[in-house]
Amino acid sequence: MSYASKVVGSTEEQAASVEEITVSVHEVASLVNDTSREAVTSAAATEEITAAIDQVTRENTDASATIQRISMDMNQFKVV
Repeated sequence: MSYASKVVGSTEEQAASVEEITVSVHEVASLVNDTSREAVTSAAATEEITAAIDQVTRENTDASATIQRISMDMNQFKVV
């Protein structure tokens, strides 16, 4: 095998390796983009859930206050 043949063979192997690396880099980039999109979606869902929990907490506090007022009003009508 001549020196030129060896160089051509090595060059072809290097080109194939570079192509494999390029494909792998694109796959990783795609995974990073997908993960980023999922993180944004998760953050938005977390904000919505937090707002819903805050609303339920406020409603619960309001209901508790109402129950307490009713209980106090009912105590006025106790027969002793």
